[in-house]
Amino acid sequence: MGIHKKLFDEGLIERGQYNYIEMINDKSKVSVFYELRSLLYVGILFFTGGVAYFGYNHFTHVGHLLAMLSLSATLIFVLYKVFKLSHPFSAKKVIVEHNYFDYFVLFVALLWISLWTYIQLYFGLLEILIRPFSFVSTLLFFGLAYRFDNTAVLVLGITALAASVGLTVSPLDWINGGYVSLNSLYYSSIVLGLALILISYVTILRGIKNHFRSTYLHFGYLLLISGLLVAEIETGSWGFIVMNILIGVLISFYHWKTREFLFFFYGNLLFYIVFNHALYKSLGMDFFILGLYHYPLTLLGYIVFIVSNKKQFSDD
Repeated sequence: MGIHKKLFDEGLIERGQYNYIEMINDKSKVSVFYELRSLLYVGILFFTGGVAYFGYNHFTHVGHLLAMLSLSATLIFVLYKVFKLSHPFSAKKVIVEHNYFDYFVLFVALLWISLWTYIQLYFGLLEILIRPFSFVSTLLFFGLAYRFDNTAVLVLGITALAASVGLTVSPLDWINGGYVSLNSLYYSSIVLGLALILISYVTILRGIKNHFRSTYLHFGYLLLISGLLVAEIETGSWGFIVMNILIGVLISFYHWKTREFLFFFYGNLLFYIVFNHALYKSLGMDFFILGLYHYPLTLLGYIVFIVSNKKQFSDD
């Protein structure tokens, strides 16, 4: 006897309810509602159990994937915000009337670096993708810098460009205890430095973002001077010494005329280092004795010279 019969005999259910349950019990009537609801509950049970099992076995992987998705979503949102706040492109300097606009643009660039570095490290692709990633980042950062008129992102673009041509020490080099060869370093540094200096003058001639000129010149001179000094030390050639002295004099003279102190100082620095190197090669050990008087006197003389001619750079 079914439980519904007992309930009916005790008067707990009515005749109609009893007959309805009896038909279901005899398979002559099926409740689709309850059948579907039962399937739903079973499905939810299996789904939650599967998610729990997957999370238990792949917790660390899920955390990494969620972090990547979060970075991607944030990158898309901030980039949307940047385009919404920005003005149309102009070859002149563009000012957006939002206090944090430049920070948003910079944040996009930093999120890009964070996301793709995360991906490369997690999937073990750093050694394979480091050079292509640097090149793609170069294009992206230069595009962002010119589209949204952001000098900080331009600096990131120049840094990525230097990395893409080999002027970097990657984490893999640190791990393996190796560095880029000095030959590759100074040739690439000289060529890239000259290219950036050339770009700085092209921007003026073409009238495209003239205010980027100083950034190009700054990094161009640093790369050029570094490359020239390394080349001189590595080769020990008097030809490099003479050439570097002439370049230092030319840079100093030109920026004395243009009244730009920082670049004038770069030329002075190159000349001073190379000139002292030439003295050392000529005098040998005697140079150390001379240096006790040479360095203090020349540095003092340079400071006096700059102070006495400070009006020359008053507009800088």
